[in-house]
Amino acid sequence: MPPMLATPIIIGFGWMALWSIVAGLSAHSNYVLFLFARAFQGMGSALMQPNGLALLGRTYVLGSKKKNMTFALFGAMAPVGGYLGVTFGALLTQLAWWPWMFFVASIVCVFLVLLASFVLPRHHRHR
Repeated sequence: MPPMLATPIIIGFGWMALWSIVAGLSAHSNYVLFLFARAFQGMGSALMQPNGLALLGRTYVLGSKKKNMTFALFGAMAPVGGYLGVTFGALLTQLAWWPWMFFVASIVCVFLVLLASFVLPRHHRHR
C-alpha cells in the first residue's frame, strides 16, 4: 500500500491548532506552559515541512520549469510568512489581547486541516 502523503500535513496542522490554543490559554497560567506550547507548535511545523516538500517533489516532473518555480516559491514562503506573522501579530496585539494571535492561528490551522483534507492527494502516483 502506498504511503499517505497528505496525512502528516493534516496531522501537523491539527497539532499546531491544538498547541496554538494552549499557547493562548497560557496567559492564565505561567510562562513555562507558554514555552512548552511554543516548542510543541514547532513540532507541527517540523512534521509538515519535509512532507510538503515531498508532495511538491512528487507532483512535478524532474527538471521542469514548473518544478523549479514551485521549489523557489516554497523557499520564499518562510521569510514572507515571518514578515506577515510579525505584522498581523502586532496588529492583533494592538487591537486585542496578545493571546488572540494564537487563537487566530488556531482558527487558520483548523481551516487548513479541512482544506488539506479535500485538496491534497491521498496516495502518490507511480510514474
